[in-house]
Amino acid sequence: MKKTFTLIALIISFIFFAQVGIGTTTPESMLHIVSKTPGAIIIEDSSHGQNRILTSDENGKAGWVEPRKTVFGSYPNQNQEKNIRGGNTLYTEAYLELSKGKWLVNIGVEISNTTSLLVSRVPFIVSISDEISKKSNENYKYLGNSDTNRIIPGVIYNPNTALLLTTVTGFFSGPILIEVIEPTAIYLKIENKGSNDIKYNTKANENYFYAIPIN
Repeated sequence: MKKTFTLIALIISFIFFAQVGIGTTTPESMLHIVSKTPGAIIIEDSSHGQNRILTSDENGKAGWVEPRKTVFGSYPNQNQEKNIRGGNTLYTEAYLELSKGKWLVNIGVEISNTTSLLVSRVPFIVSISDEISKKSNENYKYLGNSDTNRIIPGVIYNPNTALLLTTVTGFFSGPILIEVIEPTAIYLKIENKGSNDIKYNTKANENYFYAIPIN
């Protein structure tokens, strides 16, 4: 009787802990598939579809998802030159609609100002927000150390050779790395940190605003 119980225990242990090989007689894991042709695995459920990616949640439950794609910003239809007075912040009317996940937000803006005898430089910052009327990042968080990677600083200089009351133009760009916690719109803003006015053209050819999904 003791031998019988031992044999049963060995059979049950083999059933529950055996490695399964498909296309191989020497599996190296719980499930080992060897195939010389593509399409060795087919998993169909209500979420499958062309070009979808198989992912899992924190519990290991798998499903097919649509891969995230680069998102390009929306700009106003009309060509507008926006004046930004010293100390003021402008919503550029450019925005992104981002889903949950990590994103590399890429920004490029053309800024100009009029030369002055009294002011040789005008500092400003380019930033993002999930609200139009104020600084906010309730629906996303910045990635990086402490307070880094939150703004793109810039300075417009008046060259010594420039004539009085002529226009000086500069291009400023950089990335901001974020993780979106809840699907949200991301608004592009420019804050004038100087005393002289600066200008932003909404349809300048150099402007860009887009986000690339990252892991």
